[in-house]
Amino acid sequence: MDQTELWKYDLNRELEKVQKGEANQIEMFVKSYPLCSLSNDKKAFVIIRSHASIETDDKIETLGLPPWNDVIPTSTYRSGLTFVDYDNIYEKSKRNLTFHLPNKFNYKSVSLDGMKLKIEYDDTSVSLALFQLFSGHAEKTEEYLTNEFNKLINPPDPEPEVKKSTRKTLPSKLFGTFHYKKQEDEYEGYYQLGEHKIQINIFNWEEVALKKFIANTERLIEDGLYDKVIDAISDDLIKLYNEDWTQDGEQIDKVELLHKISCETINIYEDGSLVFYFEDGDLFGGHYIQVDVSFNGEIDGPILAG
Repeated sequence: MDQTELWKYDLNRELEKVQKGEANQIEMFVKSYPLCSLSNDKKAFVIIRSHASIETDDKIETLGLPPWNDVIPTSTYRSGLTFVDYDNIYEKSKRNLTFHLPNKFNYKSVSLDGMKLKIEYDDTSVSLALFQLFSGHAEKTEEYLTNEFNKLINPPDPEPEVKKSTRKTLPSKLFGTFHYKKQEDEYEGYYQLGEHKIQINIFNWEEVALKKFIANTERLIEDGLYDKVIDAISDDLIKLYNEDWTQDGEQIDKVELLHKISCETINIYEDGSLVFYFEDGDLFGGHYIQVDVSFNGEIDGPILAG
């Protein structure tokens, strides 16, 4: 069917005629144009047709107009799927939505069953829920559209299920015994630093990985990680306080900073990375001081958080 014919009619109005049992163009389209489909209850209609689009620096903006128009004479065409919903069940503010489709495919047919679509193209087909289509109102690129469409056809393999530890306790030569907290799904232990006790939380994961993460954290601490974190905080936050947070021009040095702040928690995450949390001693408006540390001991931070 000539694309010009597909743009002659107001699809919302034609779908209303379907509901009223009046003569309409939608049912005529369905009989003669394979790239459209009317739902079984005749309350929703989809059609694949060409749309005007402006493409600048590979960015695509669909305009909801036919490729031939006097409004944007320099526009090009873009394959798009238009969805018309009589009951307004898909999106409360609209009854007519357009979704981008990749231009590279040869579309052969489309069918609509409730909110599920089946699109046949080239030598294959894809079945998907309507909401899985990417929005036609945001700027995209042809490469992005093709990749997203291919993901729908060939979804990535699901991540293998992690068999988490079921042990009630985990031993540590430096942190004592970690005890499992069911509600948080994590193990809790403590690091005694002089007279100060720091809580250490390790999120539950595979038992072999947990043992590896604990051993790695012990090694990092024994190699002076805590002092390196303190140095990173001192290097950044003394200057920050003295320039932006000081009260009445009061200045602090490293000795006073360390007297004020205190490390309360160290979290060990599923990849073995660490996050140190320090109370700020009312220096920074009650924000926590956060320092991130990679599995290999690389320090990122500090930042003020919370």
